[in-house]
Parts: sequence; structure tokens; C-alpha cells
Amino acid sequence: MFNGGEYICGPPRDALVTFSVEDIAFRGRDGHECEEFVQAIHKAAYAAGKLRDDAWMADLAVTCLSGKALRYYDGLEPEVKRDWSLLRPALVARYSPPDDDEDEVQAGGYRMLQVLAPTGPSSPRLKARIGRIKVIGANSTDYGYLGNGKTCHEANGIAAGVSAPEAIRVGYVPANKPYEIEIRRSDGRCEALGVRWLRPSPSARIGCTDFAAITAFNYEGVYRSSKLKWSGPGYTRIWKVMADGTVYPHLEERGSYIPLHCIFHQASEHKTHAIDVAADGGAFVAKHSDWTLAKLLFEPIVQNPEGRPADEA
Repeated sequence: MFNGGEYICGPPRDALVTFSVEDIAFRGRDGHECEEFVQAIHKAAYAAGKLRDDAWMADLAVTCLSGKALRYYDGLEPEVKRDWSLLRPALVARYSPPDDDEDEVQAGGYRMLQVLAPTGPSSPRLKARIGRIKVIGANSTDYGYLGNGKTCHEANGIAAGVSAPEAIRVGYVPANKPYEIEIRRSDGRCEALGVRWLRPSPSARIGCTDFAAITAFNYEGVYRSSKLKWSGPGYTRIWKVMADGTVYPHLEERGSYIPLHCIFHQASEHKTHAIDVAADGGAFVAKHSDWTLAKLLFEPIVQNPEGRPADEA
């Protein structure tokens, strides 16, 4: 029941609890604030008898947003904005809490981002394998390496088509489960290679054309952030490098890791080209004729005793 800006929450009547809508606010500070916000929306909806009304909860949520959260909301697709069942996972994915439990499964069936250091950027790992990532197309077409460049998604993002000297250096430590691949910048900074999905709650089912862009994520303590502000989740602990060097991104569904397909944007006005991942690569390229299937290959870099690549010595 609503009463002058307050919801009066349920029986028994001798223990009524009032819940003020004016107390609900979300500025987009961090994952903990996001969880409290989601819980507050659910409590308000329960008090008003609207817990199963996703449109009502979405309308309430937007009146409580400000700062970074409001700017993020403004960039979402209209269907996400008006449906709490889509808006909620988009917010939770955008403002993920720390990874306190490696095996904790988050909304949408994904594990949280891997934490390589408790605060600040990742520290170098002595056992990491260092190299570059080459992009190979159909019929062994050489699409160069992954590097920095302009694509159809970003003015300065991760792109295919650069030469070996221009390629980003990456490092990883093999593990049984998917892991992070670090980007090691020449200035000493480290980033994480990951994907940002276009839409919330992507699926890996056969025939699904959901896709994500391969992009760089900054280390922000236990968090990861990307400049690519799509409405879907962004994740970095998704990679596995096989014995033959093939690099596979993964998506976790119902406790299983599903390998994703890499796709390459053929028609481009730029020197470099977008490299994405798709749930079903065959279905995606059948629908989008300017994209083709591609493969990522890890190419080790031989280092001299000083730790520098031999080809840069």
C-alpha cells in the first residue's frame, strides 16, 4: 500500500514497516551499491504488490538513478530500459562485485572476473607465457595480429590487422579452467583482454547470433572496466590456449564452458578491423555477409636474458 511517498509493508498490522521511495538511490559507485539498489527496488515492489511487474520496477528504478548509473542507463537499448528483467542483469553485470568466491556463478550464468592482484594493476607473473595473437581467416588467410586500432566499434580499441612489431604483447598462465590473458603495454601498464557483449544475458545456444567485441579492460583493484559501454556484461576470465596455439574464448552456461567462435569484420574503411566473438559463428556470418569466421593463434615470443623480446633486441 502506498501512502504519501511511503510503502507500508505487509502484515501483521501491529508490526508495519514503512519503506520510503525517496531513500532509494543509485549513483553507480560500485557493485555493493548496485546490489543494495536492486534489493531496495524489490522491497519497494513487494510493498506495492508489484513484484511481478517488470515494467513498473523499471519505471521506479530510473527515477532513482544519478551520476554514472544514469549515464550508463541513457546508453541502453529501449527494450532494456522498460523491462526490469533485462535492466537488472545489465546493471549487475556493469557493476560487478569483487570475486570473493572463484566458483560463485553470477547473473546470466557467468563466473566473475578473475582477480590477479588485490589492489592496483596485476603484478608480473614469472611463469606466464608471453607472445602475440595472430588472426587467421578462412583458407588460412593472414589477417595480421591483434593490436590497437580503429574499428567499427571503437575509435581506439583492440583490432586485427596490425604488423608483428605493432602487435600487443600478451601473457597467460595455463590452468584447467578458463583464465585471463594479460595485455602487457610497453609503458609497463597491464590490462586484461576480454569481451563486452552487446546485449544483456547472452546465450550460446545453437542458432543464437549474440555477439561480443574483443576489447581491453583496465585493472581497478578487484574490478575490471572497459571503455566500450555496451549494455551486455563484460568478462575477462574466458580464455584457453590449446596445445596447437589456438586461442578459444568461452561462455559458461549451467556449469559448462562453451567455446565461442571468433568472427572478423571484412568490410572496413579503417586500416584495422573489428574482431568479435559469437555464440554461433555460422549463424552470425550467414546473417551478416560482411563478417567471416576467424581463428586466433597464440604466437610465443622468444625473450632474451633481460626479458625483452629477441626480435626487439
